[in-house]
Amino acid sequence: VKSAIDRASRGFAMSGTEVMALVALLQLADNLQMSLKIILKENIDLSHRFEPLSDM
Repeated sequence: VKSAIDRASRGFAMSGTEVMALVALLQLADNLQMSLKIILKENIDLSHRFEPLSDM
């Protein structure tokens, strides 16, 4: 993933493996964000625990 991000930021082509690793990372981040939103909606009391994460 790191090499894919480095190559993309420099405008270089990425290998198929790097692209797949980057796609997997983006999917993981999206799923994590959706899960946190659902958890926070279900139990507003927990939102105070996760507030520092929203600043990232």
